[in-house]
Amino acid sequence: RKHRRLLHEYVGERRERLQRYHSPAVVERIMAQAHGDGSGVLEAQDRDITVLFADLVGFTTLSETLPPSEVASLLNRFFSEMTDAIFAEDGTVDKFIGDAILAVFGAPVEQRDHARRAVRAAQAMRRAVARLNAEGGRQLRVRYAINSGVAIAGDVGSARRREYTVLGDVVNTTARLESLAEPDQIIVSRATYDRISPPIA
Repeated sequence: RKHRRLLHEYVGERRERLQRYHSPAVVERIMAQAHGDGSGVLEAQDRDITVLFADLVGFTTLSETLPPSEVASLLNRFFSEMTDAIFAEDGTVDKFIGDAILAVFGAPVEQRDHARRAVRAAQAMRRAVARLNAEGGRQLRVRYAINSGVAIAGDVGSARRREYTVLGDVVNTTARLESLAEPDQIIVSRATYDRISPPIA
C-alpha cells in the first residue's frame, strides 16, 4: 500500500512537471507511453523536429530602466502569451533563456506536420505580441526563427535533476537565424520550408 501511494505521488509530481513544458494533449500521450512504473522518463533519441526561437528585441536595455518587479511582470505576461500559442499547436517549451523562449515541435511526441505547427505557432505569437502592444504600456518587438532537422531529444541531466531538452546543430542554427531576423520578422529556414506542403502564406 505504501509503495502504491509513493508511486501515485511520484506520477502526480511527474505529470505536474510535464505540464509546465508540454501541452495537455502531449502530457497525456507521454504518460500513456510511460514505462511500466509510470515514471514517464523520456529516453534521449534522434528525432526529426522543428525548433522555434523567439527573442525580445532590446529588452536588456529596457530592463535597466525598469524596477525589477515591472521587468518580472512584463516577462511573465510575454511568456504566458507565447506559451499559450505554442501549446495551441501541441508544441513543447524547451526552455526560457533570459528574455527568449525556445520551443520544439515533433518531440517528445511524433508529429508529421511539426514544421507547419511551428510556423503557425510563430504567427500566433506575433499576433499575441501585437495584442499586448495594443493594450498600451511597454511596446514589445520580437524576432522569430524556425529551423528543422534531426536532434537528440529526451530527458538529460543528473540523477537528482533531469530536464527534457533537445540538442544538436538544428538548435544552434536556429539561434543564428534569429540573430539575422528583423524585429517582428519570422525567418524560416529552407529545411523547414521544404517540409511544408503546400506552403503557408
